[in-house]
Formats: sequence, structure tokens, C-alpha cells
Amino acid sequence: MISNNHGFRGDNSFGFTLIELLITVLIVAILVALSIPIFTKNMEKVKAGEAANNLNLTRMAEKDYFLDNNTYTTDFSLLNMDNPNDLSSANRYFDYTIPTADATTFTARATRNNGPYTGDYYTIDQTGAITSNGNFQL
Repeated sequence: MISNNHGFRGDNSFGFTLIELLITVLIVAILVALSIPIFTKNMEKVKAGEAANNLNLTRMAEKDYFLDNNTYTTDFSLLNMDNPNDLSSANRYFDYTIPTADATTFTARATRNNGPYTGDYYTIDQTGAITSNGNFQL
């Protein structure tokens, strides 16, 4: 005679035990907990890439301004580019400034304005070198 005994249960019921469900939920919770830091770091890389692109655009606009005026400027409105600060604050992760500019050098800065890296910034100069003061490097 063929037995319909499934596993350790003595009856013919189908389904999962409470222990099996708890173990499954525990495994899923551990996987989610391990993936959140990786997801956060990857999102920050994307945001830092946006800052690097805007800083490079600023550098190129500064170079164009320099060719016309033999000096660099600290005023975004004088540059032939859209001001990256004009986006609504809900869509911006960085505040952009040009803290220093003279006849030979300039420095543009993207400062993180929210999130876990608030206050960290990236800078670019006339040579194209991008540096950071914070924990998250490009």
C-alpha cells in the first residue's frame, strides 16, 4: 500500500508549518538587511556622478569665459551654461558654487545638501582635477 505521508507530519495535510514560514521570513529579512547598504552606496555613486558631470560642465564654461575675458569668474550667470542650482530643491542633491576665481585659477564646488553625506563636497579646478573632502570618493 502507498502512503501519502509527507515529511514528518503524520496526517495527510498540505501546507507549511509555522516554523518553516518563520525560517523563510528570517532568511528574506537577512538578505534585505545585507542589500540595503550596497543599494545606498550605489545610489550615492550615481549622485556623485551627477556632481562630477556638473562640475565638468562648469569647468568647460569657465574655460570658454577665460578665452573671451582672460580671467575666470565666480558668477554662474556670466557663464554660457544653465545654472545647476536652478533645479527645484526637491530634485537637487548638491549646491554648486564657485568660491574662488582670478586671472589664472578657479575652483568650483558641489556640496552635498542632504542624505548621509550632507556637508561633504567635491571640487574641480582649471586642470580638471576633482577632489573630495568627505568619506565618499569618486
